[in-house]
Amino acid sequence: MKRITTSLLALTAVAQAQRDLKEIPSVDPAVEQATFKLSPELEVNLFAQDPLIAKPIQMAWDEKGRLWVASSAIYPHIKPAQEQSDKIVILEDTDHDGKADKSTVFFEGLLIPTGILPADGGAYVANSTELLFMKDTDGDGRADSKEVIMSGFGTEDTHHILHSIKRGHDGCLYFNQSVYIHTHSETPFGVRRLMGSGIWQFRTETKRAEVFAMGHVNPWGHVWDSWGQSFVTDGAYGEGINYSFPGATFICLPNQLPRILRGLNPGQPKHCGLEVISGRHFPAEWQGDLITCDFRGHRVNRFKVSDNASGFSSQQLGDVVTSTHGSFRPIDLQMGPDGALYIADWYNPIIQHGEVDFRDERRDHTHGRIWRLTAKGREPSPRIDFAAQSITDLIALLKAPEQWVRLNAKQELKNRPHDAVIDALKAAFASAGNDTAFLREITWAVQTVADFDLKWPFDASLIDSLLKHDASTKGVAARVLGFVLRDGKGSQALTLTAPLATDPSPRVRLEAVNALRMAGSPAAVEAACRVLDHPMDENIDFALWLTCRQLADTWLPAFQKGEITFGGNITQISFALKAADRPQAVGALLALVAEGKVSGDRVKDVIALVGALGSKDDLQKLLAMAAKAEMRAPIFNALAVAMRQRKTAADGADAFVRPALADPDRATADAAANLAGAYLLPALEDPLLKLGKNGSLNAIRALQAMTGNRASTLLLSLADQSDAPDLRTEILATIAAADPAGAVPPVLKWLPNAPAEAGTRIVDAFIARKDGPSILAAALKDQKIPAAVASAGIQKASSAGGDTKALVEALTIAGGLQPVMALSPDQLSAMMAEVKTSGDPARGELVYRRASQQCQACHAIGAVGGIVGPDLVSIGASAPVDYIIESLLEPSKKIKEGYATTMLSTKDGGIHSGFLVRQDDREVILRDAAGNVESIPANTVAKQESIPVSLMPPGLTATLRRDEFIDLVRFLSELGKDGAYKVQEDGTARRWRSAQPLPDMGRWLSLKGTRGFADAASELTWLPLYSHVDGTLPITDAAPFKAGGRTQAVLQTEIDVTTAGKVGLRLNDAAGLQIFAGNAAITPAAELSLDLPAGRSTITIVVDAAARKTPLKLSTFRPDGSPAAVRPVGGN
Repeated sequence: MKRITTSLLALTAVAQAQRDLKEIPSVDPAVEQATFKLSPELEVNLFAQDPLIAKPIQMAWDEKGRLWVASSAIYPHIKPAQEQSDKIVILEDTDHDGKADKSTVFFEGLLIPTGILPADGGAYVANSTELLFMKDTDGDGRADSKEVIMSGFGTEDTHHILHSIKRGHDGCLYFNQSVYIHTHSETPFGVRRLMGSGIWQFRTETKRAEVFAMGHVNPWGHVWDSWGQSFVTDGAYGEGINYSFPGATFICLPNQLPRILRGLNPGQPKHCGLEVISGRHFPAEWQGDLITCDFRGHRVNRFKVSDNASGFSSQQLGDVVTSTHGSFRPIDLQMGPDGALYIADWYNPIIQHGEVDFRDERRDHTHGRIWRLTAKGREPSPRIDFAAQSITDLIALLKAPEQWVRLNAKQELKNRPHDAVIDALKAAFASAGNDTAFLREITWAVQTVADFDLKWPFDASLIDSLLKHDASTKGVAARVLGFVLRDGKGSQALTLTAPLATDPSPRVRLEAVNALRMAGSPAAVEAACRVLDHPMDENIDFALWLTCRQLADTWLPAFQKGEITFGGNITQISFALKAADRPQAVGALLALVAEGKVSGDRVKDVIALVGALGSKDDLQKLLAMAAKAEMRAPIFNALAVAMRQRKTAADGADAFVRPALADPDRATADAAANLAGAYLLPALEDPLLKLGKNGSLNAIRALQAMTGNRASTLLLSLADQSDAPDLRTEILATIAAADPAGAVPPVLKWLPNAPAEAGTRIVDAFIARKDGPSILAAALKDQKIPAAVASAGIQKASSAGGDTKALVEALTIAGGLQPVMALSPDQLSAMMAEVKTSGDPARGELVYRRASQQCQACHAIGAVGGIVGPDLVSIGASAPVDYIIESLLEPSKKIKEGYATTMLSTKDGGIHSGFLVRQDDREVILRDAAGNVESIPANTVAKQESIPVSLMPPGLTATLRRDEFIDLVRFLSELGKDGAYKVQEDGTARRWRSAQPLPDMGRWLSLKGTRGFADAASELTWLPLYSHVDGTLPITDAAPFKAGGRTQAVLQTEIDVTTAGKVGLRLNDAAGLQIFAGNAAITPAAELSLDLPAGRSTITIVVDAAARKTPLKLSTFRPDGSPAAVRPVGGN
């Protein structure tokens, strides 16, 4: 049977292979356009192409109707001795026929400019480390003046540098930086820092720069709806549309906050660029829709957002454009002066950055297109000469339906006499009546021309008037108040803002909490916490948590002095203290817990906080509370954390721990063992041994931590006596992690008869010590172990980092595995051809789903599956086939951004490696290749480094036949392309879990009935399952059991109801199913309608295998007239 084998290819061989693989589509624009499938209401024409422009990155229109384009032929890097030659180009359509006929190079000599905004008589340009303002002073159309407006932006990664400049509704500039960039910028207001990804807000008149929001891996698109609410897309993370607001924080590395917000469309591919449809040219049903680019999948997507509590829900609609052309790479969008939608096409068959050779000759450096989308049969929007308009006319234009017109009218007002503009705006405001949209635009015009604090002192009467209108208008007022409070202007601002925290509208309450955070005072925090008297949602809860956390050093001392009291409201006090995450808050929180004033769902969080921050006196008080049985487990675990992280202990713990080791509640007994190990209580060795015999891993680890001869003897004896392979493996791994040399004899005795999983765990234990790999490698000489054990061990050792080469070789020989052979460039070319001609994606998906390949354990497809590696939802549309092959064979040569391995060396000689999840002053959190999360106390770390090793080990595909490997590659190469392997956002549940049979399932069912499967407290074990890409789940994937003469299986999925109401469930077939929503039985039908509260609901399905043979597919939908918002829960 022919197997796939490989070894590390020489770099020169890879480079040669890349040069030999020329799969480049035709560069003819007509050929590309012929592949476009458009939304039926639209048509397309080519607005501009090379040589007028090449390699467009961002584009923006000026007030004269000219399109400015930042372009880079140098990307992704400048070569040795190469001169900076990237350009800013101005395109003009002088005869208004929808095609550019004039191109002017405004400036040449830039290095990868990634942002452009014409404004203020010149243009703002993002040029690597600097924000520039360039101006043509002599009227020849070319820049002859250049000023550095802001600097200090990092350059760690050329496609994460400063980019995407936008003008906000408030007159500020907004621009982004991405995850690898570290910025330290001197400003007139002090040094501003952003150590990772986020969005900046910049006031050009004052040069004030502030971080507006943080996170996203590569925040790219940023737009505002008509009421100033922000939406963002991420070019390197898959959650579709993201709702953002001041202080909003999304996934960001490496210093991720303990809490983050999530996007509105989990499972979507990565998106760049973003535009909101507005104006007379597009039909009414398109107004307000968000348009973004799936540049990997060669398509332009459309989303409709709707109000959902304080935030929004987002529904994907039909694609605007899709293409099968491999070089169509839409990356930016702009509504034009004529009302058309313009798309910047980067045009490149290669889209990867660091994962593909920078010198790959398939990279296109010369082409680029701008496409123009128009609505069939509709007149273009009227063109406006802004310079020719009077002040009164410009203010009237603030009522225009086109957002672009309103924005430019406000900018033009800046060029007019200031006092006359302010007087005219005041008069317009006074006469606007109940025209809230006009009032909103006038308010933003005031911000644009005066910023409320620059030239025109804060006018409380204007804001007070806004607050008398509807929720959207009050939201605008609250946002303005926040910036007034931040700048310390306006004595009445806090008085106006505080009541908004209890407004009936959740959106207004969210804006109020964010505004009060900007005030930065104890009184503001106290006012913000009143929001807890009203229903909370994810956004408000996050904003309040951030407020209390960021301002803890301000409000906590005031609270301790009695200067603020939160009105004695225990809910507010406990929330604020917990969010503060400061040692000073612990005593007050403990007192509230002791008095029974903290709600049950928050007690465990408070206990954990005491363990992380509490003093010895605090820990002593916490231990005393362990007299209550229900509190013992979390208290013991918290005390263990305090000891391991801070070497702080409570006295007299053994008196509580000894009886708890015999507690019938296993969680309590395990927690007691955890504390015994942390406190090193050798007097408890016997009860720990007894607990260890019953399978408690904490007890085993506690015994090993004792380090005494008797403890080691007890463990070795327990290993010899155990009939449970998992327990025996864990005991030996525990010994090896502490004493590799001492563990060798029992390990060699065990491995010849061990299951495959033992190879992973045992090797993991040895490589956790500096000398462990060499000790195990030497011990394996002349030994024979099962091939499966050796293979599992090799996979672990190969992905761990450090020097494990000798260990990999020793495992290969001991397991009798065949040494791998090199794959030549010719073989790689032949394999690519075979993938295209013989590969079957349907068979390949079955290979991908095999448990032995571990694909689903590490990778998600559409936000469903493992989280160790990148989401593969659009890998086929973005990656050349040779890249996929090499990534499978040699993972460490193709490491996706953000997925490098972090290796920690601890002071006691330990080695820990994995994906860096988060770190702070207390701990470093890593996730290993199996998805397990490990916390390492920060004070024990001796060295931390990022190493060029993928967590995906080599050799995972070595057991596949060649035809199976070919099928797997074909499946991966189809993911994200138009067709059967593009994940649809249609509400389909894709994340399931399967109940594992109990030893006597019949008896269990006779006692509990099938309703027992829906019991959240059930003693059943559940294992994850994931649907096929098309959303179906084969019934045969679920674990079967026999009871009452029937073969059955049980599946569960979760749905997230973000707005309560009537929720619809749609089944492809209801035959052979029993269904429960929560604990309530539901009569099976093809369509179900359920009244569900906000929050997560579990759907349990019991399948009769005899009555059902078809796969299962379940989708959520919102019935007509229902206010509900619902989506399936993804994840791992």
